[in-house]
Amino acid sequence: MLKIIKKNWCSKDSCGYYSDDGNFFICSDIDEPYGTGFETKDTIGCLLNFRNNTVLSTKNGMNLAITGYDIEDD
Repeated sequence: MLKIIKKNWCSKDSCGYYSDDGNFFICSDIDEPYGTGFETKDTIGCLLNFRNNTVLSTKNGMNLAITGYDIEDD
């Protein structure tokens, strides 16, 4: 289930992967279930595919699902 969120600390087109609940967020737009949370010992990566305009994260070397966030050209 998607929920509307507002964050004053992020820029207009930012997105992220929350450590506490594993949700993926798009700033001031959506917050959706994505993966499991993570801790200090975990290694998190962010993969940007500019050919397909997609974003995905990795956790300890394992690919997580492609997010619903599209990279747009300005």
